[in-house]
Amino acid sequence: ENLRKQGYVILVDFRNFSWNQMSRKMVHFLTRAVTIMPLSLKGGHLCYPSALANFLISTAKRLLSKDIRLRSRMHYGTPSHVLTELSGFCLPMDLVPVDLGGLLPVN
Repeated sequence: ENLRKQGYVILVDFRNFSWNQMSRKMVHFLTRAVTIMPLSLKGGHLCYPSALANFLISTAKRLLSKDIRLRSRMHYGTPSHVLTELSGFCLPMDLVPVDLGGLLPVN
């Protein structure tokens, strides 16, 4: 119940994103996960989007509600710049995965 009230944040690393990772099932799953989960989405942080990812994200945003679109942010630049931006959204280094330059270990 507490998680439902607090909500969740999606943090995506697009540095090695390619067409091969895209599939209809994945797009369908992500769209449904964001729109019908019983938890509150507090924000989506899309880090290092490539030109391809940027195109797909801008297209996908048209399918999402205005509320979710306003809670989504794209972060560009150096790793230290991205970490600084994320900390401005209450995502300090200890909550950011090591893959993105943070301190949170990911198994």
